[in-house]
Amino acid sequence: MIRPLTGQALIQLLPPDEKTDGGLFLPEIVHDNPNGEKAKPRRGIVIAVGPWRQTKEGFAILPDFKPGETVLLSEYAGTKLTRAIGENLRLCRVDDVLAVLTNGQSGPH
Repeated sequence: MIRPLTGQALIQLLPPDEKTDGGLFLPEIVHDNPNGEKAKPRRGIVIAVGPWRQTKEGFAILPDFKPGETVLLSEYAGTKLTRAIGENLRLCRVDDVLAVLTNGQSGPH
């Protein structure tokens, strides 16, 4: 098991959507970037969060998300990890998490 340290979070990235909310299927080319690489997924499920951190003034800074929640990440967030076949994990700074997605939200298209 990987245990993130202070200010870090372990995120399992989700694959990009294959179709829009309206039901239109997106061709694979839409997911590619100009360098010919696959676009990096921006949504993920929080697996683990490191302990809170403390400011110089002594205030606790707690992450705004917890394990099990779906989050939106900055495009190039984190360090890629491979724990098992088929898993796409990132060890990210807590600050790389942009938002928590609530029920019914699938993130940007």
